[in-house]
Amino acid sequence: MEKARITTDPVLRRIKSSTPFLLALALVISGFYELYKLYVSDQTDNFGFVDDILAAVIKIIMAEFILFDPKRNVLRAVGFYAMSIGMSRVILSISTLMVVSTISLVIGSITLIMGVNLLFSSYKYLMDTSRGLLSMIASTSGLALLEVVILLVNYQTYLMTGVPLYADVAPNIISLFLYLILLLILDTEEARYNTELQQINTRVESVRVMNVAENSLKLSREDGLVLKHMFDDRSSWNTLSDGGPVESEKRLVLVDERVKSVMILQKWSGHDNIYVTMSNDKRGSVMIANRFSITDVYSDGDDNDFTSLRMYDGKRMLMCLEVEPFIPSRKEATA
Repeated sequence: MEKARITTDPVLRRIKSSTPFLLALALVISGFYELYKLYVSDQTDNFGFVDDILAAVIKIIMAEFILFDPKRNVLRAVGFYAMSIGMSRVILSISTLMVVSTISLVIGSITLIMGVNLLFSSYKYLMDTSRGLLSMIASTSGLALLEVVILLVNYQTYLMTGVPLYADVAPNIISLFLYLILLLILDTEEARYNTELQQINTRVESVRVMNVAENSLKLSREDGLVLKHMFDDRSSWNTLSDGGPVESEKRLVLVDERVKSVMILQKWSGHDNIYVTMSNDKRGSVMIANRFSITDVYSDGDDNDFTSLRMYDGKRMLMCLEVEPFIPSRKEATA
């Protein structure tokens, strides 16, 4: 389990660090493709030609903001990316509304409303607030759904009349692709839980987890074995010789969904109990902590089969922890 965690952590960090570059690349490709289409087109509508150029240029400029932002991170990259989409949608919706037809009125109005909402949400997201997240998901989903409807109507019109509603659907497909990228990024934990307000919420949640024993608390199997044998095997513990009462110490990590807490186990000289400090800081800060002692620990099976641990202080049960299931190695599985 530990080896798998060590192997995947660098991969996850590499993916997170490359997210801003991927978003910038998507905007650059989209912007230059739109400029190329305008260059080879015979468009005569001056206003439509200008706003198409402006929308494409905005994407390229926002891509530069993502790449050269001194505070570059996933959150700010998502904000700039969403802002480019919102601004381009607002510009293109104006030219759509200028076409006198019911379809143009409906499509232009929806695009304008969603674009303005997405633009405002991206600004709030850049300011590190949580309001922008849900609003951006709603706006982006609405715009993506609109593009799907346009593509379906265009295809149905072609089947019925032999003449498509729009001769060139490439811009709609590109827009749909940009929306889907944004939705995928917004659904990651990096985007959902790294705003300032969400970090505060996580911190408050970690304080609750430290003081309320719930079944949702989980422990890795390696740490579960350490906890299971803390009275008869402390070979993996760190020996302390700083003149204090603590002979040895071991730190374990408990997880409740996205919230992690640290369980510090200590064996004191002259005491049979194991003393525990629950901290919400991986460094073991005791500024916000909960302390108690353990006299007994019971499992629901042997070392390979147990899935939970119950800890007691005398006759009082302190907590019940879920342990990750045992996964046999390839050699053990084929034996």
